[in-house]
Amino acid sequence: MLKRTLLFENPALLSRKNNQLEIKLLETGELKQTPIEDIGVLILEHPQITVTHSLLTFCAENQTVVVTCSSNHMPSGIFLPIDGHHLQQAHIDAQWNAKKPKRKAIWQTIIKSKITNQGRNLETLNLNPAPLFLWAKKVSSGDGTNLEARAAKYYWQELFKDQTGFTRDQDGNPPNNLLNYGYAILRSVTARAVVASGLHPSIGVHHQNEYNAWCLADDLMEPYRPFVDRVVREIADHREISEITRPIKAELLKIPVLDVKISGERSPLAIAVQQTTSSLAQVFLGNRKELSLPEWP
Repeated sequence: MLKRTLLFENPALLSRKNNQLEIKLLETGELKQTPIEDIGVLILEHPQITVTHSLLTFCAENQTVVVTCSSNHMPSGIFLPIDGHHLQQAHIDAQWNAKKPKRKAIWQTIIKSKITNQGRNLETLNLNPAPLFLWAKKVSSGDGTNLEARAAKYYWQELFKDQTGFTRDQDGNPPNNLLNYGYAILRSVTARAVVASGLHPSIGVHHQNEYNAWCLADDLMEPYRPFVDRVVREIADHREISEITRPIKAELLKIPVLDVKISGERSPLAIAVQQTTSSLAQVFLGNRKELSLPEWP
């Protein structure tokens, strides 16, 4: 089932009542209730939002991700359930024990998919995708020649060539702020899917960082990034992007329901990500050879 993403921008008390999420808006006193099982991600942006322990526990039980935001309104933390799958121990054992050649082959497939989707994005915008399609075919095991970086340099120059002096940098000028926000949503959706598939988010295929608890999510979101890029490009074409306004957030919050193609069928992005993480668990277990990865619809 496709789950909703809810953003809270105003002071509120969020609690659990009758096994539902109860929302009390502090500025008006208005009370609302909504089924927690329908929610995939809760984004908490206002500093005067209070969440009860009972609700956090209920979110964990229903695999609802809670994302907190810092004073600059950018996502800064993720709360995930510990127990996400009935065969979690077997899946994590297989994930931990996967040999280096298998991990390198998985990363090769991921980067091929990412670069190909970057090319498809440029192609639909009538920009030149040819170098990307060529590099995608040449990605080696583990991407030993780092074609991902070469492709990224060309891709960003093409995608935002009408944005004077644009370079992709988390702390750079807009639309970097929109990309950061969109990727944070994508990361949350991917982390949730990783846990739901019985995998450990900190044990990456390629990304390895003792300070990063979400290495596997960062690995698996790579082929999905171009779908976020397309949303940001469309926003940049039609809106002022110096700040992330409420209308811009509304567009970015649609990322989980973006239309992608996976396993030959169209699917909302959040469902496709779940297919990707589930397929990875089966690859680790030796039950299948290749990942299910997204294609441009």
